[in-house]
Amino acid sequence: MLARVLDRLGLDAPPRPDEEGLHRLYEAWSLATRFDNVRKMIALRTGRPLPGREAPDFFEGWLANGAGGTCWPGAIAWLELLRGCGFEARFGSGSMFDMGFVNHGTVMVAFGGEEWLADSSLMSPAPLLLGKDQRCGNEVTNVELEPDGDSHLVWVTVPHQAGFVNCRIFREALGHGAVLAHYEATRERSAFNQRLYARRNFRDRVILLRGNLRFERTSSGFAARELTADELVRSMHEEMGYSEELIAQWVECGGLTDSMQPSSGPAPPVVKGVPPSQRVASTPRE
Repeated sequence: MLARVLDRLGLDAPPRPDEEGLHRLYEAWSLATRFDNVRKMIALRTGRPLPGREAPDFFEGWLANGAGGTCWPGAIAWLELLRGCGFEARFGSGSMFDMGFVNHGTVMVAFGGEEWLADSSLMSPAPLLLGKDQRCGNEVTNVELEPDGDSHLVWVTVPHQAGFVNCRIFREALGHGAVLAHYEATRERSAFNQRLYARRNFRDRVILLRGNLRFERTSSGFAARELTADELVRSMHEEMGYSEELIAQWVECGGLTDSMQPSSGPAPPVVKGVPPSQRVASTPRE
């Protein structure tokens, strides 16, 4: 399995388990995998167990059909890949939009007493060293990290809107059982249950399918347009890389019909605050 995964990532051997190797493996992961809810939508509509509860299931779905997963199964698979390559890694958790409760799974990697945030879902241009202010970016994605008490705030640009969203990263470690429990809880409460959400990273652009809307961010900005049902299915196959078999299962269970409907859930939370780069320093009083 490890050899097959590395081959799909474009690597002929496991990278060395050091900082340079982490950056190399993380870039390969971010460009090759998807953040999506395709298999999850199928599972919820057919009464199956949630997909990706174990790393082999995630990787088999990806290798065979191009499917990825949301943050919890993505973290499970990414952690096992890191450990399979010799890295010291652990699960962590976060709160998207800094909402005060855990709703995000992540991964930390340790080197010589320091830890790096290597998030499988935010897919920043590079891992981020915890404990220090960090900024990294490329033509389409910018990320900032800042320590904040016993936790960290990560700010990241997203394909479907201008500006940043934030996620509070907690330092406490999670066990595999806790990760599975958080994942199972998303059956009842998740932004990724009703309609399609699928993101794919390229070196010069990011494409996001959200319901029947297609977003694309490049160095020139971002654009959005509404897709017909046929256009959405074609984009899933030709742009996102999903197999025709997987798409057929998704359509048959009602995924396409639901994705063509307006969202019936609550509006996304308002982002609190702005990233460090956009804050105006106060002028010292005389």
